[in-house]
Amino acid sequence: MRKKIVVIGPDINSNGGVAKQLSGYPSIFAGKVDIRFLYTYKDASKLKKIYILFLALVKLVYLFLSYKPDLIHIHCASNASFYRKSLFVLLCRLFRFKYIFHIHGGGFEIFYKKSKYLNKLFIKHVLINSKRVIVVSQYFFNFFSTVVELTNITLIHNYSLMNANDKSRVLPKAGASLLYMGRISRNKGFLDFCNVAKALIEGGYNLTYYIAGIDEEGLLRSEEYKSIESNCKYLGWVNELEKKAVLEKSTLLLSPSYFESFGLAALEASLSGVPVVAYNVGGLADVIVNGQTGLLAHPGDLDELERAVRKILDSERLYSDLSKSGLTYTNLKFSESVYTRKLTSIYLST
Repeated sequence: MRKKIVVIGPDINSNGGVAKQLSGYPSIFAGKVDIRFLYTYKDASKLKKIYILFLALVKLVYLFLSYKPDLIHIHCASNASFYRKSLFVLLCRLFRFKYIFHIHGGGFEIFYKKSKYLNKLFIKHVLINSKRVIVVSQYFFNFFSTVVELTNITLIHNYSLMNANDKSRVLPKAGASLLYMGRISRNKGFLDFCNVAKALIEGGYNLTYYIAGIDEEGLLRSEEYKSIESNCKYLGWVNELEKKAVLEKSTLLLSPSYFESFGLAALEASLSGVPVVAYNVGGLADVIVNGQTGLLAHPGDLDELERAVRKILDSERLYSDLSKSGLTYTNLKFSESVYTRKLTSIYLST
């Protein structure tokens, strides 16, 4: 009999990286384990979100009594997401069901360090009592090992269902473009993207700037964006088909995020043969091997970030090498088969 797993996380139709990971579960785990999904979050009004959370708690109790799962797999970000998911942990402890905690939040380090002493004790208690704490990058593996002092940690990188390109790219002679893909926010470095784009425009680079994402903080009304708006094409949130299309016409991905647990946009760009320039934060160093599959800059160093973009755009050979190496590296290391094998092993051994 296959093991019975309840997976707790956001609605797979929601925007965001966690939902994207969960959307592939029905196909990648088919025939391996029996999975039931329990959605705790959906893009909706605040009142609807509270209702969804309450309903999920009730449904979990029902699953305890009727489905009798072998394991509860809880996906979590940080901040309020952690405290919401801790309610499900309390139910697991009350009904004596095993759980594993899968942390995706790029802001978890700051969330933990800024928490008060008693809050830290609670966070640590939740994680220590998890059968496994899964993290998505080496950076966070080191953080949870040394700062939070956990010993029950497993590193499983994220994956992408996007098919890798058959061949790498060459630098276009004309019509080059720079892509921003992700939530439009300060933490994701959108204003840094705008400032680098402005410097490139002033430096005589004739580029189109594609912006794919949802404006969460009204930054499309900022002075930084207004100064480059005439050179930009705002695409809004893109679905998988639209994403594939925009990556096909993009020359370079600029990802100046200040907090990144993994870097799914960078992975998808590399799988499409698009070189990536990013800040050296969080899990981006796992996805991008600096100088081999992309270029990394120190967080907040706009001059270094701009120089990295110029360096790639000015060298056909470097562009081709980064495209080829990035495509090969990400296709081997971040495949769904690797992800499925590692997580199935935890399911079956826990």
